[in-house]
Amino acid sequence: MKTKIWKKILVSVLALLSAFIFAFSLVACGEKPPKDPDDDKYSSLEDFFKEFFDDWEGGDGSEEPDVDWTEKYGEIGEKDTFIDATLTQSYNHTYGTHLIEAESATCTGQCRPEENPAASGGKNLGYTSDSTISFTVYADADCTALLGMCMAVESGHLASDMFYITYSGPDGESKTMSLGRVTVTGTSWTDFKPHDIGEVELQTGENTITITSFGGFNLDYITLRPQPDEARTGRPCISARIFPGIL
Repeated sequence: MKTKIWKKILVSVLALLSAFIFAFSLVACGEKPPKDPDDDKYSSLEDFFKEFFDDWEGGDGSEEPDVDWTEKYGEIGEKDTFIDATLTQSYNHTYGTHLIEAESATCTGQCRPEENPAASGGKNLGYTSDSTISFTVYADADCTALLGMCMAVESGHLASDMFYITYSGPDGESKTMSLGRVTVTGTSWTDFKPHDIGEVELQTGENTITITSFGGFNLDYITLRPQPDEARTGRPCISARIFPGIL
């Protein structure tokens, strides 16, 4: 047993000695290893990572900067000030933020409503991985609104690593929302946080907003926030879908 150990030690020493002699011979002869033409391409290790890893500091690899939606839409405000448009798709004269509960959406795939005391109304839409979640919104006029999603995740992820969003109106043209570098944060399946996702261009009449998910999250509700300057024009952004006896 001792003989085998000494043999291993001797082999290791000889290997190190050979490497040292080779390196010394290169220096003594004034030779240098050939220089890679790309050696000066990167000024830092971070530059190297940015080129070869899409999610390094750049989210989905795009050059689009983070967007501060509050500059354009203002603060989202408290949830108890939202207009619940889950059933009526209604609005009030202030045309504030509209809320649609996730469990009212049309789902394909494995997503389904589930009980969750931490969610609005005690329910959320769960098991969303490999699913599509579609919401119908009726608009009285062509307008732009900010889409928000209140969701829970076990750990933070880039939105573009979890889902993509398309929307279409009466003209039938489907558009894909730009997610930029939006990051979804959270620490558990009950840690619901609202996130401003991006803009949707609503058309007069029936619109469909579809979330195609390939990363799991619990969705509590979505919000649609009209631009303040549009609200001041006196026309609503999200339709009043009035039902007899309700309004």
